[in-house]
Amino acid sequence: MTIDAMGCQRTIAQKILDRGADYLLALKGNQKGMQRAVESYAQSHCFGGTGSRRADMDTGDQGHGRWVRRRIFALPEACALPELQDWPGLRQVLAVETIRQLNHTQGTQCEIRYYLSSCADPVEVQARAIREHWGIENRLHWVLDMTFREDESRVRERNGARCLAILRKIALNLIRQDAIHKGSLRGKRKKAGWSNAYMAQVVFGEFHA
Repeated sequence: MTIDAMGCQRTIAQKILDRGADYLLALKGNQKGMQRAVESYAQSHCFGGTGSRRADMDTGDQGHGRWVRRRIFALPEACALPELQDWPGLRQVLAVETIRQLNHTQGTQCEIRYYLSSCADPVEVQARAIREHWGIENRLHWVLDMTFREDESRVRERNGARCLAILRKIALNLIRQDAIHKGSLRGKRKKAGWSNAYMAQVVFGEFHA
C-alpha cells in the first residue's frame, strides 16, 4: 500500500501490517526527526562526495520534451538508525533521486525523496509502485484543478481545506457517472449549478437526455 506523507505514521503502518499487507510510505517534514536522520545517512553513504553506495536501480528515459534519470538506493541498514528503531515492520528505507533536464534549456533539476518500506519485493517492483502512485496523484490533481480551479482556493484552515477536498472528489465521482451527456467535466459541473433537474440526475445517478 502506497501512501503520501500524511499516512507516514506508526499507527497507520501497524494497521496495514495487521491486515496482512505491506506499506510504502513517503517520508517528509511531518516526521522531522526521522527525515533529518535519513537524509544525513543517505548523504553520507549515497549522495555525498564520499558516498560509496552504488544505486540498486539506475534508469533513464526521454519523452515529453525532457530527459529523466532515476537512481534508487535500498538501505536496509538505515533501519538501525535510533529514530527508526520503534517503527513497526520496517525492512528498508528507499532513497529515490530524480534528475530532470528539459530539452533546449540549460541546467538540471534534482529531487531526492525518501520512503519507508515493509516490503521485501525487488527494488524494481517498489519503484514501479512509487511511480504509479504519483501518476495517479498527478492526474487527479490536474482534473480537480481544471474542473474546480482547486489551486486558486484561498482556504488555508486545515480542516476546512480537507473537507472541501473531499467534497470536490465526491462531486467529481458523481459527475463522472454521466455517460449520456456530452461535454467536459467542468462543463457538466457548471450545468449542475445552472439546472436543478440536471443536479438531481447527478446526485441520484439517474441520467436521461
